[in-house]
Amino acid sequence: MLARIRFGRYAVNKGVRAELNVAFFIEVSYFIHKYQNINIISRVFNSALTPFKFTVGITGRDVAFNQDVKSISVNGESFSDYVFQWLKAKQHRLLSMVVGTGIGAGKLETQDLKNLIVELPSLPEQQKIASFLTAVDKKIEQLTRKKELLEQYKKGVMQKIFSQAIRFKDDNDNFKKVSIKSLIDQKAIISHLDGNHGALYPRAEEFSADGVPYITANDLIDGKVELTDCKYLPFERARQFKKGIAKTGDVLFAHNATVGPVGLLETSLEYVILSTTVTYFRCNDKKLNNRYLLYFFQSEFFIRQYSRVMYQSTRNQVPITTQRQFYIYLPEIEEQQEIATFLSSIDKKLTIVKTQLTQTQNFKKGLLQKMFV
Repeated sequence: MLARIRFGRYAVNKGVRAELNVAFFIEVSYFIHKYQNINIISRVFNSALTPFKFTVGITGRDVAFNQDVKSISVNGESFSDYVFQWLKAKQHRLLSMVVGTGIGAGKLETQDLKNLIVELPSLPEQQKIASFLTAVDKKIEQLTRKKELLEQYKKGVMQKIFSQAIRFKDDNDNFKKVSIKSLIDQKAIISHLDGNHGALYPRAEEFSADGVPYITANDLIDGKVELTDCKYLPFERARQFKKGIAKTGDVLFAHNATVGPVGLLETSLEYVILSTTVTYFRCNDKKLNNRYLLYFFQSEFFIRQYSRVMYQSTRNQVPITTQRQFYIYLPEIEEQQEIATFLSSIDKKLTIVKTQLTQTQNFKKGLLQKMFV
């Protein structure tokens, strides 16, 4: 049977000393719309704030902390790891309790935290639940670390491949440094167009629940073109477009607003429509392997080229004419294929680990919802 007690039964403090293994730290972080990807803990000074992140942790040693952090010291009725997991499961509730301070900041009032009701099973059951959830957390940490190591390995190998420190042929012929314009002239790239539709640009009300996929930069994820959450245009509307019509096998590059993501289009559909943010590269497979091109676009050698363009401009874009000035390092087609196959094998391993990680995270999320209703 569950006991229900208020957090006020625990010692809830701020700005004091916390003892080993008995205190929780609660931090309320925010996302500032003006500066993406900057998390500021507890106190932020901005007029437009949205709760973004909730962080809770158990101390591993005696520490001191400031007024922006809450400390909860549990008593003998509770097992600290259980309360820790309970707090993680209630993060949305805690974020909803955050109040403004009148100076653009937000805070979680100590008294509001004390008024929270926590459901407690018997102490042995708390320990079992906490132990099981901690094991799941450990599995998530292991998979996260495995994913990071694979990503680091892929990045390092790509650096060595495109700098020719690693070769897939016995001869010592150097890679050719070729501009994209030259590849177009040589018919190695047989088409290179973006989705700048001008007056034909679709209005919001023209999109539909199904039809022809309309691809934006947000749909280029981890080297793939994800069609699951993309927008769609009715077939009749899609037929009006004269350019930005991509087909399976094309390599897509996000060049406007969000610059850098790339993806290989693999679809059974006849075609998709590109937004103004995306360019396609269509390869002649006898001269240029599309997967090789995809991986070169992911390399530091290519990233540095478009980053230099954006640094020199006030506009976050790389026009199609500028793209054609970029160069790639090009071995013979046989070596291109071997490189693409090798890097694809790493991507397959990454996909498996990412799937396992997502499944484990979803498994834990479901457990928390069932255990801490």
